[in-house]
Amino acid sequence: MKLADIVSIALTALMGAGGLVFSTTGAKGANVLVSAPSGTFTYPLSTPRTIEVGGEHGVLTVVISNNQAAIVKSPCHNQICVHKGWCGIEGDGIICVPEKVAVKIAGGMEGLDAVSE
Repeated sequence: MKLADIVSIALTALMGAGGLVFSTTGAKGANVLVSAPSGTFTYPLSTPRTIEVGGEHGVLTVVISNNQAAIVKSPCHNQICVHKGWCGIEGDGIICVPEKVAVKIAGGMEGLDAVSE
């Protein structure tokens, strides 16, 4: 196992644990925040769509459907982000460390600086 594999697994586990600790309500999310090398973008979970996101080494595909989001395709080697599956609870998320892309489920619009559609 390479160092990048260990780091990827550790960050995924920490994000999952953080979601459990910081998501006290277990409420369904309203928005998905996609952070990539090109910036951070916000999309409503209520509108189904497919998003092509430029990562560090290629393009990832994020799908929003049924008030949930998932990374369904990634050029990374281990595919941990793809195997994470669907997220829809506020505070949950997916990280693709090799591609430097994060997908996070957020609540309403309060506290957001900008919205991109």
